[in-house]
Amino acid sequence: MYSKNIAYKSFKHIEGNKIFALTAKLLMLILCLISLMIIYGCCSTNEESGVVMVSKAESSSAVEATKPAAKPSKTELEIRSAAGKFNLLWSKSKDATGYEIYLSADGADYDLLSSTNALAFETDKLIPDKTYYFRVIPFNSQPGKVTVYGDPADKSAVCVEGTTIDGYDVGDTYIHIDINEQTMWFYKSNDLLVETPIVTGTAGACDTPTGYFEVRTLASPAHLVGPTWDVTTDYWIGINLTNDIGIHDSPWRENGYGGDIYTYDGSNGCINTPLDAIKKIYENITIGTPVVITPSVDASYSNTNDYSLDADSNTVTYEDVYGNQGDSSSNYSDESSSEDTDSQDYGDTYGDEAYNYSSEYSESYSSESYDNSSGDASSGY
Repeated sequence: MYSKNIAYKSFKHIEGNKIFALTAKLLMLILCLISLMIIYGCCSTNEESGVVMVSKAESSSAVEATKPAAKPSKTELEIRSAAGKFNLLWSKSKDATGYEIYLSADGADYDLLSSTNALAFETDKLIPDKTYYFRVIPFNSQPGKVTVYGDPADKSAVCVEGTTIDGYDVGDTYIHIDINEQTMWFYKSNDLLVETPIVTGTAGACDTPTGYFEVRTLASPAHLVGPTWDVTTDYWIGINLTNDIGIHDSPWRENGYGGDIYTYDGSNGCINTPLDAIKKIYENITIGTPVVITPSVDASYSNTNDYSLDADSNTVTYEDVYGNQGDSSSNYSDESSSEDTDSQDYGDTYGDEAYNYSSEYSESYSSESYDNSSGDASSGY
């Protein structure tokens, strides 16, 4: 009896071990199947069933790499012709990193002339009296991305030898100032847009320099700061390298313009201009426009006052348009570039007279001198 019970218990123990072992094997099989499914899913290239895990950083980089560069906005093109050449100027395009310039002789087939990040371009000499077609296309080129081009700006113009004033070829768009006549003319594409009386520098004391200049600075408004004054004019057109000679409005001139005012109550060298006239010139002129001042007296210009034009975001300079390449069309001669002096001899630039700039200017910009030591704005601005 006792031995039968022992045998029965042994049987039950063996059967229990078999069931446990079978269950364990079944669980292991299930775990293996699950593992295979996970591995298959992670490695699958099937977009419907596969799961590909990437980090957030990898995902952002992938999206950024495939994002195209922004399309540049269209630019506004202006063309001037002088001495058988063309000067192209255009407005800055948003998102553009550069510009391609094309030329066509028939308006159909265009040839690439240049690729630049400047806002101006001068052609080689072409055939006078012939019409040429130009195209400027802004582009946005970014590393690792496809270059994106903006809409083209097209314009045509006739090549002209240009008008000559006092021996200077000024093309079809220019300013002429005659000190003896106390008159200023502004021509655009050979059309007379402005003829106005002016007041130049006081004769014999602060004579306005004569010769060939170019528009180098445009500012509106212009904050003119000095030792005894702090005034604002609506418009400033700087015409020389040191930016201390310019054309601007002068609301303090209650006695008008023209005539012989400059012989006893002139400016300190700048060209005082009625507001309506300077406004129209400012709205139609561009950096680089030739300015010729013809003389009436033979006197050197000297100004020893310390003053400056407080430039702001509305100021545009020659360097903004042409880059830091100096004056491309006038013959300035800088014979004293020492760090110890600001004196510059411009030689033949102003005709036979010597233009001696010996004042100390701030690094920003300069304007003309004023005298309001009496407390009121002087009419000699």
